[in-house]
Amino acid sequence: MIHPYNYVPAKEALSIIQSGQRVFIHGGVCTPVYLLQELAKESNRLKDVELVSITLRGDSEVDKPEYQYAFDIN
Repeated sequence: MIHPYNYVPAKEALSIIQSGQRVFIHGGVCTPVYLLQELAKESNRLKDVELVSITLRGDSEVDKPEYQYAFDIN
């Protein structure tokens, strides 16, 4: 049986995010905590990525001071 979804590793999924882009993050109970943790690991290649959301739940990781040059949280 062929699965109808194409899953890829987080690193591959996040590779489409580039410096200077704006990224919407779904909030509330659907906050993608794991993906935000993995996005923080990509901070060395990113600069001035605007992260837009309403209400995030859990530890978003990317809001820590060490990531201030990679991510602008709006």
